[in-house]
Amino acid sequence: MSSSWQSRCLRFGWIVVCFVPMLLAIGLWVRSYRWSDLVHGSAQNSPMEIISSEGRLKITRVQRLPGILKQYDGWRCFEDSRSEAQTMAQHVRSFRTWAGIGIVPLPHRAVLAPYWLVMLMAGGVGIALTRVQ
Repeated sequence: MSSSWQSRCLRFGWIVVCFVPMLLAIGLWVRSYRWSDLVHGSAQNSPMEIISSEGRLKITRVQRLPGILKQYDGWRCFEDSRSEAQTMAQHVRSFRTWAGIGIVPLPHRAVLAPYWLVMLMAGGVGIALTRVQ
């Protein structure tokens, strides 16, 4: 196999790895203006919560409470007209941040980011990786 063929395959692989998830995130971004999403799960044995609402993402490391069982792991969706979606949107807006970007200190341990920033970062990484020779 020639090195140019391997280079093209590697470049195509980076495009798929970076830009396909970016397109899916754009879909979530557009969706976040009509629906609010709540994802509960765990990463490295630490409970996490992700809220997507009104063009923003909030990723929180949730504290474990003794005696509380896992109530719901997975993805829950609420149309914006429902009270649950309005509560989540109000919660995300309640944090004072500059342009929707911020790190919330203890006890919440959360990161807030607008989707445009996530897209800009993912696109930048994707473009940079496709330029690597």
